[in-house]
Amino acid sequence: MILPGILSLALALSPQQPAGAWCTVSAADADVAAAAVAVVEAEVEPALARVRQAFPDLPKQPFRIVVHASESALPAALRPLHHEGSPGFALLGRSEIHLLLAEARATTGGLRPVLVHEMTHELLHQACAPWGDRIPRWFHEGLAQVVAGDTYLDASEEVIAWRAAMQQLLPFSELGDRFPTDPLQLRIAYAQSYSFVAWLEQRIGLPAVVAMARSVDGDRSLELALVLATNRSTADVFEEWRDHVVHGSGAVWRVVLRDFFALSMILAVPLLAMAMIRRMRADRLARDRLARDEAFGAAPEPMPEPDVLPEDDDVDGDAADDREDARVEETGDRPATDGKTLP
Repeated sequence: MILPGILSLALALSPQQPAGAWCTVSAADADVAAAAVAVVEAEVEPALARVRQAFPDLPKQPFRIVVHASESALPAALRPLHHEGSPGFALLGRSEIHLLLAEARATTGGLRPVLVHEMTHELLHQACAPWGDRIPRWFHEGLAQVVAGDTYLDASEEVIAWRAAMQQLLPFSELGDRFPTDPLQLRIAYAQSYSFVAWLEQRIGLPAVVAMARSVDGDRSLELALVLATNRSTADVFEEWRDHVVHGSGAVWRVVLRDFFALSMILAVPLLAMAMIRRMRADRLARDRLARDEAFGAAPEPMPEPDVLPEDDDVDGDAADDREDARVEETGDRPATDGKTLP
């Protein structure tokens, strides 16, 4: 709860005053060292400066950042409000940002993009007051990732490329109040949100995207504001974005190149299966042939030649003479000593 005197003082402050005038940083418990809090404090000013590029007139009310050592250190009351694997979350009704130090440091961009992401949630909520609760969750997460220049859970268009091609994306109508709890579905939700808002920002510009959100009120939903900002129906806008993901973003080809080896192995599986079947069939035929041979009896092995005894040498010589005499009798010729036949 914010005391009236403090709230009045905060509203009197200029939006372009230092970040410390609007934002305080504190440790959640004794497990967070003072040095860690000081590191976060040093990142607040540049992070808020980046968010102010989208919201130059904000903030209008103070908010605070609570630093937790890690996801496992979150109090039980806060755990249901946190998306598993994400490095932080914002409690918009309480103007609180909860930063998970270990998870934030483990991201590719480090602390600053995480702070920019969560501050975008806070300032978007302030910008759309008193209708901030009417801004869909997917738009919140998409804009926060675009302004931060980084994504949560390694979300990217590659994550949704095949789903977009097969028209199996998550319906944005189901991402208005909350995101899925299943890790894969959660990552897809972050990827869809980022991709759509990034595409919309390229199409009409970031100021127009923010103005679209700020036009939401009790009678105008974000979907209607989207129609007015693009002069297209929501169905046409979402289909144009889906076509961009499939054909214009290059995400499909990036997935193919990234997963080329895995895809090659998948395509090779039928060939390997056919080769294995042929090998198994050949082995079975060989086993059957061997079994038949054993059943009918194998041919007897030839007897080894007897060893020639020394005294048998003369016998072999006499046999050769007998064969030569028989040849002479048959032909009448006697071979010469040089191997030629005598005349």
